[in-house]
Amino acid sequence: HFTNLYHNGSALVFDMPTWQTAAASPVPCNPYATFEFERVESKLQRDAFNLRCVSHLVRHSIPLPLDGAGRLLPIYGATDASFEILDDGWYEYPVFNQAYRGKRSCFLYLTTWYFDGHTNGAMAITKYDSCRRTRAATFARPSLYPSEPH
Repeated sequence: HFTNLYHNGSALVFDMPTWQTAAASPVPCNPYATFEFERVESKLQRDAFNLRCVSHLVRHSIPLPLDGAGRLLPIYGATDASFEILDDGWYEYPVFNQAYRGKRSCFLYLTTWYFDGHTNGAMAITKYDSCRRTRAATFARPSLYPSEPH
């Protein structure tokens, strides 16, 4: 799980898939529960997992001020990190162009788990444009199962 981290002049910023418990779910979200044996063996349970865990692509910002020379300023007390939902796709395994490590980059490549909107394992590769906050491209084929990047 690799994502870019950059400083925008006042904060550290990174975009990352995150999960939370769905509002109607009586069971707390654990995204790794998708791999439990009972769920793996049941198409109904696999497909309904997105009703238990909601996934979003989120931009996180952690205030980290710099002085005029680009040195970190001391922070006293608590700082308020913030987040913004960029997309509600069910994503995992973010990858970015390593030539932009530590610099702002517009593109993030992600594995999409519910490409058709309802089937767990209907997978695709999504190129996400975080500058425009939109899906720039998607590649999907039947029986295509992208793996975790190595």
